[in-house]
Amino acid sequence: MQAVQAEAYLPGAKSMTARRVHRRGQRTDEGDFGMKHSSVEFKGGRMDYCCFGQGSRSLVILPGMSLGRVTGQVALLSQLYSLLCEDFTLYVFDRADDIPRGCSIEDMAEDTVSAMKALGLGKCCIFGCSQGGMMAQLMAINHPEAVDRLVIASSASRANPLLREVVGGLIGAAESGRLAELTDAMAEKMFTDEYLNKYGIREFYRENPPSPEDLDRFLVMAEALLSFDVYDRLGEIKAPALVIGVEGDGIVTGDASRELAERLGCELIMYEGYRHAVYDEAPDYKQHLLEFFTKD
Repeated sequence: MQAVQAEAYLPGAKSMTARRVHRRGQRTDEGDFGMKHSSVEFKGGRMDYCCFGQGSRSLVILPGMSLGRVTGQVALLSQLYSLLCEDFTLYVFDRADDIPRGCSIEDMAEDTVSAMKALGLGKCCIFGCSQGGMMAQLMAINHPEAVDRLVIASSASRANPLLREVVGGLIGAAESGRLAELTDAMAEKMFTDEYLNKYGIREFYRENPPSPEDLDRFLVMAEALLSFDVYDRLGEIKAPALVIGVEGDGIVTGDASRELAERLGCELIMYEGYRHAVYDEAPDYKQHLLEFFTKD
């Protein structure tokens, strides 16, 4: 999942990692690392994306299920990922404009690969969060020519009982119009109480409820999670991979990350004391990405 992020809760951790982010990130003359918000047409559709950074290599970020358009947050995203902007040009892809009911995660992955090719992107580093991590697995399986290195964050290779229970509850709240229940449940599964309170995330959700169009898109993404299963195909992934999870993940479980890493035979990093969106909250998270993606 991916929360709709508010400018008000941009992380400002005063840690060594946060200070290093500030030193490495050199802004271009255009401002926020040359950030751009645009769209790309491909056979069968159109997709919004944003890009920023000034590196010679391409890094694609695949966000999780969201209650809003992620690519409209380009200024915030360029700050959150500033540590990577010197080495990479980063592309953040939304889902296609038209994702009809019944659209699968594999369909979403295929759309993204088509958009990447339409932009002329070659082999890219891929960072997939939550549902985006599921898309990333399918991209590495079906399109190895598009994937250089792969990080799968707070994700799973198949829908497990907890994921079905949580997502089923979110679908029920969305379908019945219980928006406060929906947004509170998402926020509390995503972030620690300290983070929620510090940045007023619950209040932001309540003051900025999703539009009917956003709810329709959310339901398509949520329903697609319930049937996801590539566990038996993980052996087809040949790209170097890193799995990052969190103990006690209240959406996919921490065991889902362990299962992925074991099946892939790759490195595993497990956090403690965070919730599902550890990738937004942990101050050293982007450092792990940088180190993995820049390995020889």
